[in-house]
Amino acid sequence: MKARMLLVLGFGFCAETLCNAEVRLQLPLARTAYQCNESIPFAVLRSGAQAQNGGEIGLKLTRTDGSSLTFAFPTTKAESRAVAHLQVNGWLLRPGSYEVEVSCDGTMARTNIALHSHIRRSDFRLINWEQAKGKDRLAQGEEGLGFNLVYGQGEDDKDANLIRAGVDFMACCTMGGGHQMDLRQECDWSDPYVIHGGTRRVARRAFVDRTRPNVLGVHFYDEPGLTWAKDPDTGEMSPHVVPWQLRAYEAAFGQPPLDWKAVDPANPEQTVRWAQWARWKLELMDAAWKDAQFGVSAVEPALASVTQSQYGYSAFSDGYYFNVVRSLPITSGHGGYHDFGPGYFNPVMFLEFARARDLAKPNWYLPTWYGNTTADEFRLEQYLSFQCGLQGMISPPDIDPGGAPERSPAAQGLARLFHRSFKF
Repeated sequence: MKARMLLVLGFGFCAETLCNAEVRLQLPLARTAYQCNESIPFAVLRSGAQAQNGGEIGLKLTRTDGSSLTFAFPTTKAESRAVAHLQVNGWLLRPGSYEVEVSCDGTMARTNIALHSHIRRSDFRLINWEQAKGKDRLAQGEEGLGFNLVYGQGEDDKDANLIRAGVDFMACCTMGGGHQMDLRQECDWSDPYVIHGGTRRVARRAFVDRTRPNVLGVHFYDEPGLTWAKDPDTGEMSPHVVPWQLRAYEAAFGQPPLDWKAVDPANPEQTVRWAQWARWKLELMDAAWKDAQFGVSAVEPALASVTQSQYGYSAFSDGYYFNVVRSLPITSGHGGYHDFGPGYFNPVMFLEFARARDLAKPNWYLPTWYGNTTADEFRLEQYLSFQCGLQGMISPPDIDPGGAPERSPAAQGLARLFHRSFKF
């Protein structure tokens, strides 16, 4: 009787052990949509006493057409809990839907993923500075509204709908917009704290996006400019009395700059010093972009650094000039709009003056902004700019038809232009 009791207890212990063995399959990137240009990670979590034994982990990927891939990974003895990290090379898989199955310790786990192509129909960038969110993003792609790149405004693609839509992504205005950081007039671009703070923002953005295969880079800022301050002697606003600039200049050259009110153009020495001051100011924003680009590249060298650089091509006292982004790989900006100057010729005029001699790099341009722009105006201003030899065209958030096209007078023009015209 004692022997029979021991035998039963022994079998009961083994059965309990097998029942407690568990295998779970997790997706470390927290998404089910992937692209063919990335490595797809799987985490296999084993628990229970059986996990201590060596053996194999089986991995099987089955496509909806019935084709499958089967792999076996050896395991060694481990603690009662163990994690195996498996990688599948997406470059070697065909796009489609897959069932993923892992088996180990007599149990199995399953999940489903979808693999999407990373190849776009054109290398001409069709860009939407978007307002769409969630499922509205599924219409952004080349089969929908016609875009192949989205400038995202404060919205991550956590649900991977842009991957499903076949659209690349770039976070827009990561540092902010308006002349000064956070729209605070004391945040001048000559202040190292401002520059380094901006670099931290774009580096953090690069960390967020580094595991997303459809992210091209990080967009820094829109309409940046040096600040102005009140002259203590006259009470007038001036770009030449900004405390942070005066302090930085004196630290660099060992003497304060000339008082702008006392400069004598007929004095050669003063003329030389004033030219030095003016050219030095024009280096401040270029230095900010170089520092920010370093931050992005330190996280992921493959990410491009982009900022808005064309609207203020002549604003020299604001630290602006035509090739202010000469250190960055892409020129991406907007011009003057049709609400002033030569009307619908204004965007293309700004484009030509802002590019000046800097024609060697890609140029992505936004000619139009306002939501009350008609479809004809939108097409006209886009085509006039396109004729100047661009490598990308941008549509603005005010004209984004995603979700409610009936609210945008230019929606028809946008759909016709981007969906049909720039496909090569």
